[in-house]
Amino acid sequence: MDRTINIATDGSAIGNPGPGGWGAVFTHGRQQWKLSGASQWQ
Repeated sequence: MDRTINIATDGSAIGNPGPGGWGAVFTHGRQQWKLSGASQWQ
């Protein structure tokens, strides 16, 4: 039984600090979960 979970992530921002976003994809066999988010710095 394969117990491996693969995780790929990425993110970006405009400026530092500045508005930005992130994403992650989790895979386990044929199953897949996606997460994402964003932040607005004022």
